[in-house]
Amino acid sequence: MRRELDAKSERQLAVLKEEYGVHVNYVSPISYQGRRVWALGAKVYPNRPPKETFHEFLLHVLKTTLGGGNGDSPKWQCLKLSGISS
Repeated sequence: MRRELDAKSERQLAVLKEEYGVHVNYVSPISYQGRRVWALGAKVYPNRPPKETFHEFLLHVLKTTLGGGNGDSPKWQCLKLSGISS
């Protein structure tokens, strides 16, 4: 059983990398009380929108990491102007 789960996990990681270009190893989000809970690295991000995609989640993490969850920080504005972010 454990080998089957490991093999399935490896196949899923390969699909993420080859078909979707996702090279980040992350834990799939879980639903809790109608919201999503993500884990990335050593941090847990609770209370996220229930239909948030992985890419939307990553943009949220970048915005908050660069200073300002609403995208108002100078660093985030610089990324927007350079065309790196939407």
